[in-house]
Amino acid sequence: TSEKNIRESKQNLTHLEQRLDPLNTQVQDKQTIYNEQYNAHSKLSSEMEARKMSKAVIDQQLSELNGKEISKQIEIRTQVRRFGAQKISLNQLQQQSTQNVNVQQSQHQRRYILHDNEYQTKAYKNENK
Repeated sequence: TSEKNIRESKQNLTHLEQRLDPLNTQVQDKQTIYNEQYNAHSKLSSEMEARKMSKAVIDQQLSELNGKEISKQIEIRTQVRRFGAQKISLNQLQQQSTQNVNVQQSQHQRRYILHDNEYQTKAYKNENK
């Protein structure tokens, strides 16, 4: 009876091991799948974090570039206003210069006329002597 019990126990153990082996294989397969998915998730999380950091750097650079662009536009507008004012001043100087030339020409013509009148007066006086 004891041997019979041992034999039955061995058979039961063998039967249980046979049932347990596929379950162990399933557990190992599921553990492998879980590990693969966990590793893939970790890799994706790392990539997403790296992309977030890259995006933050790019956003910062864009912000700096936008600031520089705005500064350049302000500087260009300032220069356009300055050049506009200089153009007005230049036009005024040209007009003033033209007026000065006209005045000088008028003065020169008056001197010439006065000189010519004096010459003619002297010539007339010399003729009448």
